[in-house]
Order: sequence, then C-alpha cells, then structure tokens
Amino acid sequence: MALEILKTDKFDLVLTDITMPGMKGNELFMIVKEKWPLIEVVLISGFGDLELAKVCLKAGASYFITKPFENMDLINIVTTVGQKILTRTACLERDADPNL
Repeated sequence: MALEILKTDKFDLVLTDITMPGMKGNELFMIVKEKWPLIEVVLISGFGDLELAKVCLKAGASYFITKPFENMDLINIVTTVGQKILTRTACLERDADPNL
C-alpha cells in the first residue's frame, strides 16, 4: 500500500516501521531509495537489530530509531531531516537558476 501511495504524490520523507504486514520496512526502504532516491527514510524498530541498522544506514537511511522512544526524539529526528531536505531543495533550485 505504501508504494501505491508514493506513486500518487510527491513526498520528501517516509517514516516506516520495520515490522509491517505484507512488506518489511527495510524492504520498503530499499525500494524507495531505488525509485525515489531523494526521499529521506526514517526506520523504526522494536527489536534494536544493530546489524540491520548498519545495513540500512550504510544504504542511505536517514535514521534508524528503536522503540521505545520519546516523542521528542522523533520530533528532533524529523526536524533534522526536514532541515536537510530544505537545504537540498534550496541548493537544487539555486543550481537550476542561472540568474542566482
């Protein structure tokens, strides 16, 4: 279902749990990075799998956060990723406009 939604609109950020019905979050992450490399992905896990976290972070995940976490932790992560997205967007727009 997530992939179908991603095809319908433009997204900058995906938050996904590793354990989901139908498809694991790390599988979704790999597909997202392949099809939409500019989408940032934050993975959430209740199992603290260090090896999976390393693989996903090396492959380009923005963050890998384990449950339980404080709401403020997630807010800080989304804020940090949002700033990265805004900076990248500004740079892409600047590079596309020869008058800047």
